Amino acid sequence: MPEIHQRRASFLRVRRRYLALGAMAFAGAMTCMPTLPASAEVVHAETIVPGQVISVASGVEVQSVDRTDFGISYYSVVYSPVAPGARLGKPFSAGHQGNDFLPGAGTAILAIADGVVVASTNNDGSLGVHVEIQHVIDGETVISTYSHMAAGSLNLSVGDTVVGGQQVGLVGSTGASTGPHLHFQILLADGTPISPLPWLAAHVNA
Repeated sequence: MPEIHQRRASFLRVRRRYLALGAMAFAGAMTCMPTLPASAEVVHAETIVPGQVISVASGVEVQSVDRTDFGISYYSVVYSPVAPGARLGKPFSAGHQGNDFLPGAGTAILAIADGVVVASTNNDGSLGVHVEIQHVIDGETVISTYSHMAAGSLNLSVGDTVVGGQQVGLVGSTGASTGPHLHFQILLADGTPISPLPWLAAHVNA
């Protein structure tokens, strides 16, 4: 047992000696190193403003930013004048410049888009209860017309503004009509009638 204690004490003395030598070597190396700067300049990016000016350290290559022009596309929301799937009556022709829809008496008739009322009457002879609304749809001025509506169902006057999908009347059989239906037309800005069904197929999106 005494021999073991003597070996342990000898080992501890040697270890302390090497630790002391290592500390001295480290201290010497530190004194030989070049002096480091006490501080470094910090470069701050300026607040980005609409001009997007950014401060960077000199010598740093500034990357150019490729700016692509962006455009905003607008489109009009367009509704069907009656619920999709309604039965069709007399088609568009030179002698019948519109389409007849047969969704049933009393069915709500909707403005196809935002617009302004340019004609309104409760007794337009052959057209009966009739209203015309001018719209600008996808940049194009058109007029939609609604005829043969039920008596008392029209509450719009010239100059009124309407929104797409707003009820303008009810399906009826006023004027020169042989049964309840909506006679619907699309007129160009100059008053030229065009076939409503292809136009609706190309524009209805609501």
